[in-house]
Amino acid sequence: MLFYSPGEDIKKEVTMLNKNLIKPVRLRKGDTIGLVCPSEPVYRPERLEGGIKELESLGFKCVVGETAKKQHGYMAGTDQERADDLNNMFADPLINGIISITGGSSANRILSYLNYELIRKNPKVFLGISDISVLLNAIHAKTNLVTFHGPYVIHGICEMSDYDRDYFKRALMNTKPVGTISEFVPRKVLKEGIASGPLIGGNLSSLRSVLGTPYEPDWRGKILFWEEYKTEPHNIDRMLCHLKLAGVLEKITGLISGNLTMCQEKKYAGKSLEIEEIILDHCRDYGFPIMTNMDFGHNCQNVTIPLGVKGTINTYQNKFSIDENGVV
Repeated sequence: MLFYSPGEDIKKEVTMLNKNLIKPVRLRKGDTIGLVCPSEPVYRPERLEGGIKELESLGFKCVVGETAKKQHGYMAGTDQERADDLNNMFADPLINGIISITGGSSANRILSYLNYELIRKNPKVFLGISDISVLLNAIHAKTNLVTFHGPYVIHGICEMSDYDRDYFKRALMNTKPVGTISEFVPRKVLKEGIASGPLIGGNLSSLRSVLGTPYEPDWRGKILFWEEYKTEPHNIDRMLCHLKLAGVLEKITGLISGNLTMCQEKKYAGKSLEIEEIILDHCRDYGFPIMTNMDFGHNCQNVTIPLGVKGTINTYQNKFSIDENGVV
């Protein structure tokens, strides 16, 4: 068996960072959840209503932020309005957790408007996916707060499966580690090995947008998880190449990819490489294990994953586990 591990210096630094993790208080029945649109507006209000009903069925009260009522082009308000909505939710002592209503493509525009010191002093569960990966990673990088990659309101929560609901509760409402993730769809192993380290990741396009900025996460010793939506393989190739050239792949200790929804090749139909080939092309020089087709991402079973806590990949046992609690 191959056990992949970063150097001793990196392990010491990762251990120190983990000791300084800020974990939010778990969600409980009766808590109030703030719902925000940090990127695109609400185009389908009936799905917002469906998501609120699901959250209420779990015992929560919901407060809908101002951005749910706003539109500025393809955004839910101006940059300042969207940042203010999120800042205010963190500042409000009556709000226990925050969930993004939508995804989009403009979350990076509000990064410089967020009050990271306020967020650090008022740690709360913050959950989202897709473009919200920008915010999950930026907030984690700037504050060391554990944030959560998982279903947002209009896709996932409004039509929550039993599988998704189980992992939502295990990650956000329970102080025990999530533990071993059960396999809903068959996984693929691209490179054998065993690796442990803090989990970091999200939507690949969104992760790429913070490279080289003050909001880029610390990749050293991490297990990188990523998913993608409506992106053709030749563009996934370009993004993975960017990560490699930026030095990300030489720093991580493992890699897992989730569901690649609607990522069929159109421009080079019939001539494209398979995505598994592309991943191996860019990772062949590194010894870390790689697993694909995991149960997270868009329009699929979607495990809630805490950013910053320890996880383990064991390809010999076809196993992915979240070994540390994300809430207290």
